Amino acid sequence: MPQRNGLKPLDPAAILADLQRQGFYGSVEFVFQAGRIVLVRKVETLKLEDRRENRGADGEPGTK
Repeated sequence: MPQRNGLKPLDPAAILADLQRQGFYGSVEFVFQAGRIVLVRKVETLKLEDRRENRGADGEPGTK
């Protein structure tokens, strides 16, 4: 496939494999135009641990 802009073609499988190796947590969207990838959108999600000490046994907030 000829490269008009000097950039190498994107390989979605390689991108996903790299994100998997990094332990990425989020979503990736590939946008195609005329059969080619023209946009890659990556949204990373941060998952926080609940470290509040005033939780009851049922997980509901306590009355401290």
